[in-house]
Amino acid sequence: MIFNFVILGNPEDPKGNPVPYKRTTQASKWSPEYQKYVMWKAHVQKAFAKKRLVSERQADNLNFLKHGKPLDFGKKKINVTVMISFVNDHHGDPDNVLKGINDALFVNDKYVACSVDFIRATDGQGMVAVTIEV
Repeated sequence: MIFNFVILGNPEDPKGNPVPYKRTTQASKWSPEYQKYVMWKAHVQKAFAKKRLVSERQADNLNFLKHGKPLDFGKKKINVTVMISFVNDHHGDPDNVLKGINDALFVNDKYVACSVDFIRATDGQGMVAVTIEV
């Protein structure tokens, strides 16, 4: 089983860079940086849902967009490959962008093997191309 989808921009800028993982503590859960990361995870889930569903409206109404994560393959090994296009030099580490995507999609990312690469966007569009292979 293979899933391919693209995440364009970020919630604040449709052409901007992807948002990296943000480590949190109880005290920092309300910080603007963490809230930006929470919005990014919902953006990732919506991009995945749009690829899997007929309409954007269906994607907006999915339960997992508010209350969970869409992928649970138990203890099966999963391979995730991402290609990131950064629009400028003000971006997070590629491995932290990947971690945020895994965080958004998988109930348990313990069995996920990953590969990440990146390029400089020549068209001014920040994006992430994601391939998930089970």
